[in-house]
Amino acid sequence: MNVFLFTSILGFVVICLTLPTFLKVYFNSLLLSSQLLYILTTIIAFVWYYFCYIKTISTYKEKEINTLITQNKLQGEKALLKQHLDIMENLISSDSLTGVWNKSYCFTRLDEEFRRISRNKGTFSAIMVDVDNFKTINDTYGHLVGDDYLISCAKLLSDNTRLSDVVCRYGGDEFFIILPDSTPQGAQIVAEKLLEKAKEIKLKEHDFSISVGLCNNCETFNDCESIINAADYALYQAKREGRNRIALYNHSQKQENLAKQGFEISDL
Repeated sequence: MNVFLFTSILGFVVICLTLPTFLKVYFNSLLLSSQLLYILTTIIAFVWYYFCYIKTISTYKEKEINTLITQNKLQGEKALLKQHLDIMENLISSDSLTGVWNKSYCFTRLDEEFRRISRNKGTFSAIMVDVDNFKTINDTYGHLVGDDYLISCAKLLSDNTRLSDVVCRYGGDEFFIILPDSTPQGAQIVAEKLLEKAKEIKLKEHDFSISVGLCNNCETFNDCESIINAADYALYQAKREGRNRIALYNHSQKQENLAKQGFEISDL
């Protein structure tokens, strides 16, 4: 028990014990010295009680304040730790060159979206984008200029999609976009907008263009790999038809027939 709390209780007991005796002596005028003695004793006991009571309250308040300070400090450290973890997660999940999400995060988010749609019953679309003639650009102007093209493409995709959309660098000059809760009509509008906005970009006096492979109703596929293959195949179709255009994946096309087509995006 706190020493000040103990002594304050003791002082209060002294007051209680002294008061009846004091009242008895007070009305006996022959014992004036006793009256003064009891009055002095009572005053001392009361003052000591008051002092100890105040000291006890201040001690407990100080403990409460220290506890609050400690709690606030821990909460602040927890928030700072979470902030650092978020930063680390973003660094791990982001593409260092373009700043958009990387391929690993692409698979993670696509799997999350596929599972979410499977539970809640909805629809979403996916887009595969490729910078046209990127190998020629690299060979002609060098890899640093090629990096500028990739950065410009990433900015194009990020600036012309919703905050809820997930823009990822899939690999090389390929980008993959997940469009949650997007209807086929809405996804088509996004793809057309990207194609038009790409024409406004000029780098090294070279026309900038992209090819787009569009895959709608992704919830109808069996798994995430099938979605990526479908969008990739649609992109291949767009590049084979002349680039700078949109190709829509035909859902009647069986996945096992893709290999029979003998397509390799890396060859384009």
